[in-house]
Amino acid sequence: MKVKSVFMLMTFFLSSMLGCQLFHDIGILGSVLELSDVDSFKIQQQTTESHVQLRISGLVFRSSYVISSVDSKVNGDVLTVLVHLALAKKGASGNLDYNLSIPDVVNEVRFGNKATIIWTRKK
Repeated sequence: MKVKSVFMLMTFFLSSMLGCQLFHDIGILGSVLELSDVDSFKIQQQTTESHVQLRISGLVFRSSYVISSVDSKVNGDVLTVLVHLALAKKGASGNLDYNLSIPDVVNEVRFGNKATIIWTRKK
């Protein structure tokens, strides 16, 4: 009886590890949206004398995924937008609608881990 319990525990442990690795390998855990996976992508610019504002919109074009969060990071004169994905759940959406104020030091905005250029400052 003891050997059977140990075997079942080892089977459960290995299955869990393999399942987590599979989820990670196919991009379910920690997945970031790329521009190629956005349908109806649109970027609108509003410029005032003091600053530039961008509105980024579109629809996640990956089955069973929704947006879990959106953040941006500045590195030098480049701002990168990262849209984090999660598996679909009640109350979550795949609609992207993100407003972004562009700091004066930023000359280029990129999207996703592939850092696809989506906007450049006109000189």
